[in-house]
Amino acid sequence: MLRISFFFLFNILSLSVFSQMPGQTELENAIDAYNNENYQTWYDESLKAANKGNAEGMLNVAYAIDPYYADRFPFPLNKDAAKALEYYKKSGDAGNVEGAYTTGELYRLGEGTTKNEEQAIVYYKKAYELGHPEAANTIYQMVGKDKYLLYLSDCVARKNYEAAKELAIIYISGEMVDANIAEAMKYLELGDKGNHGGCQYVLGYLYRNGFKKAPDGVVSLSNENADVEKAVYYFNIAANNGSTEALNNLGEMYMSGMEISEDFEKSFANFEKSCELNNGYGCYMCGMMISTGYVSRNQEDVEFYVNKALDLGYTPE
Repeated sequence: MLRISFFFLFNILSLSVFSQMPGQTELENAIDAYNNENYQTWYDESLKAANKGNAEGMLNVAYAIDPYYADRFPFPLNKDAAKALEYYKKSGDAGNVEGAYTTGELYRLGEGTTKNEEQAIVYYKKAYELGHPEAANTIYQMVGKDKYLLYLSDCVARKNYEAAKELAIIYISGEMVDANIAEAMKYLELGDKGNHGGCQYVLGYLYRNGFKKAPDGVVSLSNENADVEKAVYYFNIAANNGSTEALNNLGEMYMSGMEISEDFEKSFANFEKSCELNNGYGCYMCGMMISTGYVSRNQEDVEFYVNKALDLGYTPE
């Protein structure tokens, strides 16, 4: 059995996210109980929230009764895979990304139900469109290259600009189709018009690495053609739209001083913002800049940044 993903969103997200949701009070009570390891109250309050239509409460109930997580959640004692699937599905249908993805997993594996790849793909797609980081690759593995590319194109047509970024990267890498920077740019420009930080970051990356379109329409990518001004422009827009990759690129550029004027304080500020958005590399670079004296900060902060980087899964090597 393979269960790839498991997020405790009730511990990660700010409670303000749930301020307009039904069952808000019960969900807050559940979060407090969970943090105090009072699993019975956590379950009871989550069930109340779920009964009021709260998607996060539904997900919590699913976790609690899922036999797969029996060691993690001791209450209730009676576990029921079929009932857990019912709550995962309700959660996904109500817009919870992890509920949707896990529903896809259970249909694919045949846990709590008979195997059903068609239904699995339906919920993997729902999870992808809700922003699950692993759903795209799962869909690709299940449906194959051609159907996957058609699906992404359909998502773009419905103004899903994360899919535009995905397609652009496919055309840049040349791993799934022949490399075609011009085709990639079409998708990135659509994402830019939609103010998508991920697409804007990739545009910055291309200009930093020498994207150029000749008068005859031929597109090339060469370091000799690097357009730092456009790269910084797109990195800044992308950073304002939450792209940690863009923040990290700006941090590197200000630190090296090779492409733009050296400014360690601006470098640190970009890495720090990236870290605040839970990017492990950004956290690590904050610790490194303090420890090596690039910026003057409390040396005790080094441990904080490095530990956070490790907690987020980043390792220096």
